[in-house]
Order: sequence, then C-alpha cells, then structure tokens
Amino acid sequence: MRIAVCFACNEAYIPLCKGLVLSLRDAARFTPKSMDVTLNFIDIGCADTSLTWLAEQGVALHSFSRTEYPLLPRQDLLPRYADAQLCRPFLPKIVQDYDYYVWIDCDIWVQGTDAIASAVQAAMQFPEKMVICPELHYGYIGQRNLRYAILAQQRWYLGLYKDADLADELSFKPMYNSGFFAMTGENSLWQSWAEELAIVYGGDHAADPSVLHYAEQLGLNRLLHTQNKQLPLDPLYNYACGGSAVFLNPYGKVVIGFPPCAPIKCPHLLAFSRYGRMYMDKGLLYKKGSYLTAGERVALLALVK
Repeated sequence: MRIAVCFACNEAYIPLCKGLVLSLRDAARFTPKSMDVTLNFIDIGCADTSLTWLAEQGVALHSFSRTEYPLLPRQDLLPRYADAQLCRPFLPKIVQDYDYYVWIDCDIWVQGTDAIASAVQAAMQFPEKMVICPELHYGYIGQRNLRYAILAQQRWYLGLYKDADLADELSFKPMYNSGFFAMTGENSLWQSWAEELAIVYGGDHAADPSVLHYAEQLGLNRLLHTQNKQLPLDPLYNYACGGSAVFLNPYGKVVIGFPPCAPIKCPHLLAFSRYGRMYMDKGLLYKKGSYLTAGERVALLALVK
C-alpha cells in the first residue's frame, strides 16, 4: 500500500515546512509496516538551498505550473503562493502511482504519531469518501458566537457563487478545512474538485476579491455537502490554533485550553501573518521552534503584520 504525503509552500514558509518534515520523520517510526509512506514536496517558488535540504531529508520534489492545467486561473489573476491551494485537486497527476494521498499544509506539524495512519485507515474503510476535519470544536472562539460564523460563511458563498439560496443552505453546514485530508487516488472527487475550481475562479469577483482566498476550500465544501463525500475526522487532527485557546503543557505537548486539555494531534498554525508572534511566544511550533536558525526565526517574524 503506497501512500503519498504531500505538501507545498514558497520560500517564505520554508521555516514552518521544515518543522512539518521533521515532525513527520519522527512520526514515521510509529507508522505500521504495511504502509509505504513517502514525503512529497510541490515546489511553488523555493530557493535551491531549501530544495536541497528537503531532498536530504528524503523528500521527493515535484513541480507545478498552472499553465499545464487549463481549468485553473491565469498566473496573473492570483499570486504564486495560491498554487499551494490550486494544486490540491491534481495531486494524483503531480505525484503519480500511489494508492492513497494525504495532503497536509506546511503550517501544520504532526504531534500525534498516529495522525497519518489514522487518516489513511479511515480512507481505506470508506474509499468513496474524503477524510477531512470540520472547523468545529468547543475550544474555537467562533463556536461561542455561531451567528458570526454563519454570517461569514454566507457572505463567502454568496460572493463566490452569486446564489442566495445556495449561500443560505451551505452557510448552516460545517466548513471542512482542506489543510489536512486523505483520499484514495481513484476517488471521483478529484476530477469534480478540479472542475469546480474552473467555476469558482471563472466568475466575476471584482466586487469582493477577498473571497478568492477561500475559493478552493469553499468549492470543495459545496461538493462535499451536495455529493455527501465527507468522512469527518476529529478536529484534533487539524486544529486551528489561531483564535483558539491552546497552550503548551508541562510535558511539552500542545493541548486544548479547556478541560480535559487533550493533546492536539496536528497543530495548524494558520494565518501566521496575524498570529505568528503568539505562536512563537507560546512555543507552539514543532519542538518550540528549536530547530530554527536565527535567520529563519527572523524570517518568520517578518511575516507577522
């Protein structure tokens, strides 16, 4: 059983990506022997030194260009870093000949040694589904004001699809975060997702271009809900640490800030430009960021606005 764990970033996020790679290598010691797992990096604009480091860690390197995929928007319509979102529906074409694919954002790191195995085992049992985490947890600030969360989703769907009825319907359904998922390479959702990208990016979004930042995930969510393709995974496997109560416990584990203070399987350090200083001050990076060089620490802080 061949499993491709895939991730991508540009040079700016390489310091976080290194934490992901190192954590995945730690977790690999606990992966069942029946799972042949390889790490695959999709380069969307990294320096040669960074690519060399990844190769030395045993990571396979791949390239991605929008020009090879006519369903995708032109290069001038979205910044290059958006390729880390746009490449996801095409993973079986970019990284070929694997039975299962796991996507993990480069601003996530693996704390739970069972993270990859659990996601893949779920995909094995339900091959027609995408194994993916909902953005729902009692520790999230947004869950304390559901009205705000619903209105935000309604605005995003309406801005993207220009369909009030669709926006009303989907805004009351859970949002699934595409930062971590697992799926068989033969799942028909890959093609549907690619075709959905052509729809969501092909519209006129001049009135609210901000919705394009969420377009890939919103398009996926429309498909998941209309086709019943989602298999919900515990949010601890993709836990959004920004805007939520988390802390480092005395044993060095990143945990939920409310009882029973469960350890987080995969801390997602999303929106680093907003929460990055908090992440670093709280020691929420892999091994509290001890793997970072002085230059990398400065580079990460430079991302914070």
